[in-house]
Amino acid sequence: MKNSILNKIPKKLFSTEKEKLNFYRLGIFEGKAYELVEFFENHIYPAHVHKHSESYIYCVIGKGIIILNGIKKPYKKGDYFYVRKRMSHGFEVKEQTLFLSINKPPIMNENGEIDFEYS
Repeated sequence: MKNSILNKIPKKLFSTEKEKLNFYRLGIFEGKAYELVEFFENHIYPAHVHKHSESYIYCVIGKGIIILNGIKKPYKKGDYFYVRKRMSHGFEVKEQTLFLSINKPPIMNENGEIDFEYS
């Protein structure tokens, strides 16, 4: 998102050979991490799990499909989802997407390590 206020928030690029996305850490409050997660247009993000973290995901901008335990559900601005720990989830992004993700405990710890593995 060019010339965006997001450029003023500390950003961490998460990248593997399968995917790329941006995390914008807004803060950690009472053990919950509040992050904006930016997904790129026309990209498939394969299913993965978080062994220790549960998440509430709110769609701020964008459209696509979230895949929860193999079940595809469309998402659009205003939709939200609960992802419990160890729940397989992935994304088929149609339009550039920005999610507000609230995670407990934080998916990315203070050392930059991420509670993330492909399912």
